Amino acid sequence: MTEKYFVPYCPKCGSKDVAEHIYGDPNDDLIKELESAGYKFILEGCIVDYGEIQEITSAEDDGLKDDDENDNRSYTCNSCSNDYSWRDWRASQPR
Repeated sequence: MTEKYFVPYCPKCGSKDVAEHIYGDPNDDLIKELESAGYKFILEGCIVDYGEIQEITSAEDDGLKDDDENDNRSYTCNSCSNDYSWRDWRASQPR
């Protein structure tokens, strides 16, 4: 799982020091596993409405897949404080 987990770098400054905004339990085994591998998260709270669940998922290969799963992901750059979405990052990539 952790080998395929992809976090898009900041489209503003290019930093890879970013944190993904997620909903979940900070004691969740998957969150702990990813954090121990160096990934950073901003926990927005626990999941209350499972209809609006935002799961931790891995992007495929190079992370350039456009789909609903990734479109809902959002990030904050720890270097320049830029808030951006997966779509923002994807739009900055050459086609």
